[in-house]
Amino acid sequence: MRSLLITEREEDEQDNPPTNTNDLVPIPLEKRTMKLRCSGRSVWMRVLWWSAVSWMLLVNALLLTSVILFASYTHGTLPQTTGTLRVKGLTDSVTVEREANGMIHITANSVMDAAFAQGLVMAQERLWQIEFQRRIATGTLSQVVGEDGLETDKMFRTLGIFHVSKQDAAYYEANPTEAFNTIKAFCNGINSYLDTDPPLPLEFKVLGYKPHKFEPAEVMVWFKVMSLDLSTNMNQELERLRLTFTRKLTQQRVDTLWPPYPTTGPTVVQFSDLSNHTRALLNVSRTTPVRKTRSNMSVTKQSESQQQSASTANGPSRSKRLLDRFLRVRHHPRASNNWVLHGNRTTTGKPLLCNDPHLDFSAPSVWILMHLKVRDGPEEVIGAALAGSPGIIIGRNNRVAWGVTNVGTDVMDTYVLDEEKRNGVHGYWRNGTWEPMQSRTELIKVKDGDDVILNVNMTTYGPVISDFFLADLNPRPTVALRWVSLEPRDISMETYSRLNRVQNFDEFRTALSYYQAPAQNFIYADVDGNIGYQCPGKTPIRTPENNNDNKPTQGPGRMPSHSNSSEGEWNGYVPFEELPYVYNPARGYVSSANNKVIENTYKYTILGDSDWEAPYRGQRIVDLIEAKKKHSMEDMKQLQGDVVTLAYSALRPVLAGIVVPAGSKQRSGIIKWRDRLLKWNGDTAIDSQEATVFKTWSLELSRLPVKEVGQTFWDNLLYVVNSLTPSTPHGSNNTTPSTTDDECVRAGFKDCPTFAGLAFERAMQSFEKDGDVSIPTWGELHKVKMPHLLFGQTPLGCVFERSAAHGGDDFTVNIGGWSFFQDKDSGWDMTAGATYRQIVNLENMEESVFVQPMGQSGNVFSEHYDDYFDKWRQMQYIPMRMRGYTPHATLHLQP
Repeated sequence: MRSLLITEREEDEQDNPPTNTNDLVPIPLEKRTMKLRCSGRSVWMRVLWWSAVSWMLLVNALLLTSVILFASYTHGTLPQTTGTLRVKGLTDSVTVEREANGMIHITANSVMDAAFAQGLVMAQERLWQIEFQRRIATGTLSQVVGEDGLETDKMFRTLGIFHVSKQDAAYYEANPTEAFNTIKAFCNGINSYLDTDPPLPLEFKVLGYKPHKFEPAEVMVWFKVMSLDLSTNMNQELERLRLTFTRKLTQQRVDTLWPPYPTTGPTVVQFSDLSNHTRALLNVSRTTPVRKTRSNMSVTKQSESQQQSASTANGPSRSKRLLDRFLRVRHHPRASNNWVLHGNRTTTGKPLLCNDPHLDFSAPSVWILMHLKVRDGPEEVIGAALAGSPGIIIGRNNRVAWGVTNVGTDVMDTYVLDEEKRNGVHGYWRNGTWEPMQSRTELIKVKDGDDVILNVNMTTYGPVISDFFLADLNPRPTVALRWVSLEPRDISMETYSRLNRVQNFDEFRTALSYYQAPAQNFIYADVDGNIGYQCPGKTPIRTPENNNDNKPTQGPGRMPSHSNSSEGEWNGYVPFEELPYVYNPARGYVSSANNKVIENTYKYTILGDSDWEAPYRGQRIVDLIEAKKKHSMEDMKQLQGDVVTLAYSALRPVLAGIVVPAGSKQRSGIIKWRDRLLKWNGDTAIDSQEATVFKTWSLELSRLPVKEVGQTFWDNLLYVVNSLTPSTPHGSNNTTPSTTDDECVRAGFKDCPTFAGLAFERAMQSFEKDGDVSIPTWGELHKVKMPHLLFGQTPLGCVFERSAAHGGDDFTVNIGGWSFFQDKDSGWDMTAGATYRQIVNLENMEESVFVQPMGQSGNVFSEHYDDYFDKWRQMQYIPMRMRGYTPHATLHLQP
């Protein structure tokens, strides 16, 4: 996760794109690279390094900081991990064991005591993190950081997720469930630790305050923040509207710029996976077979008859700057991998289950590794716990393992309100009925500043979001949001309470029937050799009027709807029994990589066909699984670490046909590197120069529609491939392919080979300095960064953050996305990726492995602050074991 302090950015090229695409200039290498980072592992060496290089400018600040650091260190900020700690709220003794690598094992006599101890231990290890998360989710960041947190607070107060969480907590307080009681016990554990007057992490000392006690609603609300992180449709709707409203593009042009998922791309659920009964239930019939090799997979171009006619929608768009502002609060657009192999595809004869969820990186990590055991009870589970939440989100118990990736289900819709005052009352029309506007008032306290009053208008859809998300538009239409996670009685917490102790696939599906959002691709395996898949979550059923003439390639909810019509109305939710699921598929595996879930003949729409992730990562996983008959644990590790990009395969025909600009000073270099790339295999390892040239060239290719879209880059590889890929290769050696050239001519170029050649020239020019061209390795440019939530934009970031060379790109299994599309100033920084990895061996679960990117502690002075970092980046793991471990430190909790 990046720093969550939302600030205004200066106007840059994204706000003022070139008016003539022939005038595009390369971005110099120094603009593409990361800012200078300090290296080394010692905290004090990092402080001294910064003191040396910044002394003249920061002497007073660093002197003060040094005093704080020294005082914090000498007086102790680390929690008690040995001996006995007496706390109020326990009913019996609990044992907390820590291995030498920081792995945490909690053993209790009841589920509630285990949850209590988990809350206490999380407070010991991650108190600042869970406090900061609470401040974000509740919209109270300004109260401790001042005006820098105000925009973030306004956004979360406008959405009102904490308001809904408080209502849910009140309901469940009166109607308790085991899951809610677990959350209460978890909060009691945090609060009991605060009652011991513990040493506080450095962040509290810098900001000068102590945390107050936690309430269940403050824990529950973080599930909604995660739902916000992984629900992207509001952004997509407003972005499409921006293109039609401010850029004056027709809907047909928008559909071209946002092409549909390829018909030959892999789907999570395949026709052959389903029984006849399930096919009938889901109304799925065979359409286009899924190809098993990348060489046969092509990107499908839309015909004119498939594209919707120009939209007549009247409404607003959000400027790119405000879109970026919102994206800064999100972890990462849905991206994760999971797959499970049946025993007939493994060397062990039992399933292997793998998962690596991709979110924004942070220091500390969003996950903490834990083992929870109830003596002689129903629950023993190990895996990744979400910091600030009880239970295990991804992992295994003694019989069953599971993993998740984001589905991306369309659970958000926006509505342009048809407003009208009646008898002095402000209201709006909804589907032919006039409704009065409601409102709520939010008081935002600002440290060292005046209180801010925020009035939020409310509709029967949900909050009016235009005052914040469209604040720069004048005149500004009124736009409301409907979102599954703002609806009352969210019982998603029941899923994980039950999931931690499921024993078979039926119990697994029952647990997932409680799930609301964010929808996830859940994979399953058990010790009996069974594997499965379930797509859960509340999936809205929309009226046909917003279904673009019922064309499944388009899908519903693509654009804001008008309130005074039936378009976009929700007519209930897809019944759980009719959501896609698979049990022991004949092909012997299930995999997902945020790719399309099921074919278009499925009778409901999960997500518009243009909004799925590109198929390349998912296809690479399928290719590697299909490449061998039997896979071992070592094979799974190699698959998780794979950095071959199929984006190269998609663009290779374009590369083969580029026209080298006549008279270019870079001519010899272009020819040399074109020929070298044509011999490349797409491996984006850190020592690859080819990866550097290819990624720089493909970045330049993404600038094709800048004149139309008003952005520096267009982040849609399928559009680039559709526009540039030869449609009818000709010539005996297929090296002189042809295209329709329509998109390139529209952009002001002679043809697409000419544009591709100019893009290559600009890429080569970006490496030129003082007349010399020097190509760095990919690892020299592309570095993973673990940013600190508070100090990430300050000199102290060097103390708290970690960085290292990393391979991969947006389309590799070991994903290596970068920040140009969202934040040009960050260059090739990799700020999101695999925040957790696990490989579960169902033949012997104690041989399973896992890892997360940083360490178990959020305290920079702890030896466990970053002791997993090197293992993580080198594709190493730690044992995921419930037995046979050696305790390094043991703490006894007593009532």
